Amino acid sequence: MLLEGDCADTVQQARELASAFTCRIQEAGSEQRRRIHLAAVFASNFANHMWSKAQQILAADGLDLSLLEPLIEATLRKAVAIGPHRGQTGPARRGDKTVMEAHLSLLTPSQTSLYQCVSDSIISDYKHIKTDSAS
Repeated sequence: MLLEGDCADTVQQARELASAFTCRIQEAGSEQRRRIHLAAVFASNFANHMWSKAQQILAADGLDLSLLEPLIEATLRKAVAIGPHRGQTGPARRGDKTVMEAHLSLLTPSQTSLYQCVSDSIISDYKHIKTDSAS
């Protein structure tokens, strides 16, 4: 729970009330909360959108998103345990253009655009790092 206030007594009262619901309480000003919300959009809304795209790809072959449940759960656990940057894997992380080209050939135009945009972002983040240890 994030708390903001301009009066120490009010913040303390809010902290006591919040502690009935959670032990994770932190003060955050308006600008911090705006950035936290932005980060939450990336972490939740965008991740959910990607799962929706994955579901569409699977459904085209009569497959169910539940096939990816262990992977989704393992990815979250790894991101929390070692950090998402360190935990990044996949063809864009490895710079594997052959696999990426094969993927692109299977996608619709809108999926291709999204795949390329996200892959380009991953490649950019890791271009200075050797790829031999990534998977």
